[in-house]
Amino acid sequence: MKLQLIENYLQRGGSAIDSRLISPEMVFFALKGEKTDGHRYLPQVAKLGGRAAVVEASYLGPSYGLELIHVRDVKNTLQRLAKRSLSGEKIIGITGSAGKTTTKEFLGHILEGAYKAWRTPRSYNSQLGLPMALLNRPKNQEVLVLEMGMGSQGDLQRLVELFPPNIAMLTNVALHHAMHFKTLQAIAMEKSAIFGPADFKIANKNTQALLSPISGVEFVDMALLRYKEGKVCFPSMPPLCFPFFASHLCENFVLAASVARHLGMPWEAIEQRARSLKMLEHRFQVIDYKGITFVDDSYNGSAIAMQGAMENLPSPKKRGRKIAVLGDIKELGVHSRAVHQRVGRIALKHLDYVLFYGEGWSVLGEEIKLYFDRDALQQEMMNLAKCGDTVLIKGSNAHRLWEIMP
Repeated sequence: MKLQLIENYLQRGGSAIDSRLISPEMVFFALKGEKTDGHRYLPQVAKLGGRAAVVEASYLGPSYGLELIHVRDVKNTLQRLAKRSLSGEKIIGITGSAGKTTTKEFLGHILEGAYKAWRTPRSYNSQLGLPMALLNRPKNQEVLVLEMGMGSQGDLQRLVELFPPNIAMLTNVALHHAMHFKTLQAIAMEKSAIFGPADFKIANKNTQALLSPISGVEFVDMALLRYKEGKVCFPSMPPLCFPFFASHLCENFVLAASVARHLGMPWEAIEQRARSLKMLEHRFQVIDYKGITFVDDSYNGSAIAMQGAMENLPSPKKRGRKIAVLGDIKELGVHSRAVHQRVGRIALKHLDYVLFYGEGWSVLGEEIKLYFDRDALQQEMMNLAKCGDTVLIKGSNAHRLWEIMP
């Protein structure tokens, strides 16, 4: 009965879990977290024109003019409502340690050429973000492309139970969000949960050894991938125009294109859609500023993504140098020291200058200068970078390194 009541309200104005995103007639889900309590923001929700709020049964405070719907568990209610909102759409689930958002964007864009296809916005891939995105999606879609993330054991399994994919993709496996896992194998097994209910399973071949217990997976061998003169060349595909040069972006595209072909899209249609692909903000965006090539890849900073970005930096102009501003990598737990040492050594070996930001890099010792103040970091970057240089900016979201871009 309460679920139906909430659904009636949702039809009028959508929903939010962030009080700052409330607009008139919306439903607010008052979630309790480690750092905040959504019930504290009911006055703000009412002021912004919210219509109703889903609150814990234990909440006995004022309504502030909102229609309060008391439930036993707000998070569980949000997830159940999202599951109930499904109406037979084909679901594509994408997970991985890096590249899942870009692959999701590529695939969603390609499929829009043939289907009523919707994809989760930005990185709404969590226990809360994904169901909220589903509740607010446009109706009457044929295909849903869902990014599915995990931070701890059981996260991905729960998303798969709620929104079982017909098609499942694993982009790669690496030590990212690894603080709750002892080994890379443990991460791989946790991520393999996405394959459970799927009819079609696809993964990067570099995960094959880790996924040996899993049957029925189609592995794509990226070692055969070539990028030449603006075209992606892969043995099973005709050469195709592709607007990006970075090898890790080509890998993301090949996985997306493989799923589109599985769904029956003609190669010509895939190629046509590929021509208009665009990168998301702060994801390997190449920006020219006063003759300096900045690569804004600051949205996230896993070890595998950081190495891929360094390997794919555009060549400096004339006698320019390769420079990187690297924020340390969060949520690594016991793996932090080894990962920072390995990635730091790669950076020092292959780049002309590296500005390290954050405590994690302290394992590199006195041979580096470590920054803890973003203003000082930005000033040093701008003093160092000269016309003709290429500058990579990358780090974990917590650092907000996009704010040091000129």
